[in-house]
Amino acid sequence: MNTLARNACVSAMGALLCALIAPTSAKADGASEIRAIQLSIASAAEARNLDAIMSHYLPGDKLFVFDMYPPRAYLGWDQFRADWKNFLDNLKGPISYKLGDLQSASDGEFGYTHMIQYIRGTTLDGKPFKLNLRETDVYRKVNGKWMIIHVHASVPVNLDTRQGIFLAK
Repeated sequence: MNTLARNACVSAMGALLCALIAPTSAKADGASEIRAIQLSIASAAEARNLDAIMSHYLPGDKLFVFDMYPPRAYLGWDQFRADWKNFLDNLKGPISYKLGDLQSASDGEFGYTHMIQYIRGTTLDGKPFKLNLRETDVYRKVNGKWMIIHVHASVPVNLDTRQGIFLAK
């Protein structure tokens, strides 16, 4: 094989390899980026920093949230910000907001996380607040930034008693 043909073959193989690796790298980077966002939200919740929390959610009316608290759904950033504010305002003292079983995935354009949130604090009347919340968040890359576009939070329900299990393992 002459030098020109060999160099062309090596270049083509290199280009193919780069094409195969780049999407995988973007997927891995996206998954780690959205995982970091979840950790940032948890830290911001512990710091009671509502602006930092909300900086990760899609502004406007396209954010859709199923939270465990009424109403049935929150439509838009403003409604969900009010929900977060209500949550933070109804706890006094330190808040512990830990994430367990945090998993993330991404295809470079969309991504998701699912986790268990272990939330602890003290209510305004001095009672301990403990909640183990299941949450799945859907992300979309908007103008180069990962934004949460959908949230689904819940607790398991005992079908016999029809009561939520707030400390499920």
